[in-house]
Formats: sequence, structure tokens, C-alpha cells
Amino acid sequence: MDIPTNFSMLFSNEEIERAIDRVAVGLNIELEGKDVVFVCVMHGGLPFTWDLMRRVDFNVSLDFVRVQRYDGTTGGQLRTERDYALDLHGKHVVVVDDVLDRGVTLSKLYERFSCMAEQVWSAVLCDKKCLREVDIEADFVALNAPDRYLIGRGMDMDGMYRQLPAIYAMNDE
Repeated sequence: MDIPTNFSMLFSNEEIERAIDRVAVGLNIELEGKDVVFVCVMHGGLPFTWDLMRRVDFNVSLDFVRVQRYDGTTGGQLRTERDYALDLHGKHVVVVDDVLDRGVTLSKLYERFSCMAEQVWSAVLCDKKCLREVDIEADFVALNAPDRYLIGRGMDMDGMYRQLPAIYAMNDE
């Protein structure tokens, strides 16, 4: 697989696996014995969601939302392309996403789910704390990343590179 020349490795597969293990331990502690639904933010959150589901020790239901903010490397307005289907009333909902950057997506989903769920949690593979537009923090963070464009492990550029086992960051220009 050819990596774009203007990207370099940020996190190796091994570093990512260890970080996901830590998140799963935290989820196991917090959600043991609870009625849990993972809501995967598609498409980027799919690999992380699957990795977490294989590591948790509790029963978990799975649903998806497809919200979009990016065209290529440029962020825009949040638009819902596929909504969740499960009844979330009284459940412990964990919103699982690939990256938390501006906070817009997570904030909107938290707002929507908190009016029906018993509790809303969030788990993100990468947290970029730099340029938040919304005052929100993830409950479970695998990796802290710089505010650079990322690909791999679910994160894409024009629909490509999601399958990379490592995470690559666009080089500063």
C-alpha cells in the first residue's frame, strides 16, 4: 500500500492496539452490568468499534449513524446520512468515533442521545484537543493526536486509506 508522500507514521499498529486495550479496560469497569449500546459513527468509527466490541466483557448492542462533515480535507456543515435504529431509552449509549477534533459531531450526537438514554458516553480513537469549536471532551480516549490531517485505522482521505493498520499524519508544510 502506497502512503501519500506528504504523510508520515504517527502511531504504529502496536501502539494503537495497546491504546485500545486501555480504553476497553475503562469501559469494562464503568459499564459492567449495564444495558449498553455502542453507536458507531460511520464510516471512520467502524474499525475502532469492532476492536472495542471484541475486547469488552459485557453484552453490547450495536447501531450506526452516518454523519458527514468533511469533503476531502475540508470540514463543513454536519449532515445526517443514516440515523440510528435501536430504541435507546434507558440504555447506556457509547458513541464510538475515530477522531474528536472540533467537537461538533460528538456534541450534536450527545445532545440527541442524552434526552433518551440513561447515560451517554463517548469513546474516540484519536483526540485532537487543539481547535475545539465546542466545549466537549471524550470520556474514553485511546490516543492524543496533533491537529493534523490523519489517515488509517478508519480515517480517510477521499474515501481511501481507511484500511491502514497504522495512523499517518499529514506533514506540516
